[in-house]
Amino acid sequence: MRETKVAVFIDTENLPARCAGEIISIAGGYGRLIERRAYGDFTKEAAQPWIAEAGRQALSLQTAVSSHSSKNGADILLAIDAMEYLAGSAIDLFCIASSDRDVGHLAMRIRMRGKQAIGLGAPNASALLRQSFDDFFELNVGEANSTFALPKVIALQPSPNIRPYITQALQAAKLQGEGWLDIAELGTLLRQVYPEFKAQHFGAPNLSSLLKRCAFIETQMHGTNRMQIRMKRNG
Repeated sequence: MRETKVAVFIDTENLPARCAGEIISIAGGYGRLIERRAYGDFTKEAAQPWIAEAGRQALSLQTAVSSHSSKNGADILLAIDAMEYLAGSAIDLFCIASSDRDVGHLAMRIRMRGKQAIGLGAPNASALLRQSFDDFFELNVGEANSTFALPKVIALQPSPNIRPYITQALQAAKLQGEGWLDIAELGTLLRQVYPEFKAQHFGAPNLSSLLKRCAFIETQMHGTNRMQIRMKRNG
């Protein structure tokens, strides 16, 4: 199975720069990041934090200078670029970071073309926007703190995608050799990167039941009662 190619498009005009790390971390859980593009009027003082984050997260800044009468320049440029990538590239999955409800039209068009659309936005994002995507992740738009935590998935669909969370936890484990990890250790790591983690958020009664239905991992029993997992070698 070939590696999933991912493109990230960020509307910086309705999300704070402190969300940049979360966005890239979640998007990276889906595959290889081919494009990382951020849109906004970077001539303005308010956009300076995003310029600083661009260097940290390898973002390509796309300047959309807005007039006094219109603030939609970033949205429009983002949509144009995304449609060009949809029509003429090998991108498999589009991560759109925006809380603007109009972006839902873009998400639905991406899905109509047979590609995946993942949304990332603020807690006040509308239900209509959330439902336009295959999965939607809430971002921590509050004040920055010293502990990085992945956001909680809003369970608008029966089985929200847990892959980014497991990927983050396994990366934190720094596994060697055959790459197997006890699920007890996995549970600890998941709660470290996602303090509110519960299997019930993903429609499962417990972690082992949740893992058994994840097609991207394989499991084995170590001894009589120790379940272990690892990412499938073919992705």
